[in-house]
Amino acid sequence: MTPDRASQSPGPINAFHSSPIPETNNRAIAIPEGKERMQPDPIPRRRPFGLYAVIALQGLSALSLIFDSARAQLGMVLISLPNLQNQTIISASHIATALFLFAVMWGMWTMQRWAWFATMVLQGMGLTVAIWQHFNGGEPYVNMFLSVLIVFYLNQREVRRIFNPPSHDSLTLLATSQLDTLQPEVTQ
Repeated sequence: MTPDRASQSPGPINAFHSSPIPETNNRAIAIPEGKERMQPDPIPRRRPFGLYAVIALQGLSALSLIFDSARAQLGMVLISLPNLQNQTIISASHIATALFLFAVMWGMWTMQRWAWFATMVLQGMGLTVAIWQHFNGGEPYVNMFLSVLIVFYLNQREVRRIFNPPSHDSLTLLATSQLDTLQPEVTQ
């Protein structure tokens, strides 16, 4: 609490309780000509269920890639790429992708915008590869299903809301209100 706020009254009293009504999640911003306009604070940074689901599904995808890599090293037929014979290249690419997925999972956990974008790109590439694998004799159904679920949860409103930048409407409002002060007054 700022010193000038401490000296103020606690606020309006709730009609049903004798306690003060809690302050809203709004803050006043200074607008030219001494007016104040209330704007909501930025979106709270809590993690919705969809974000937990995306992180868990990415973890399953990474584990699936590691499992397929282990199968390649043991000389077993791969679930996702049964016609390819070079186990070293397949294993290395699966491990590299799994490590990248773990990095993106960390970015999703810390709610970084790049992680949302990287996850979308990875899932698009993953679905493309899975379709190619399907037409070449593979059975990448688990990876396809995980990719579709991840894209579904990424596009949930509460997940998109925490990763999207502020809307242009609030920025436009602030910019136009400040432009009014920059225009010189015309005197006659």
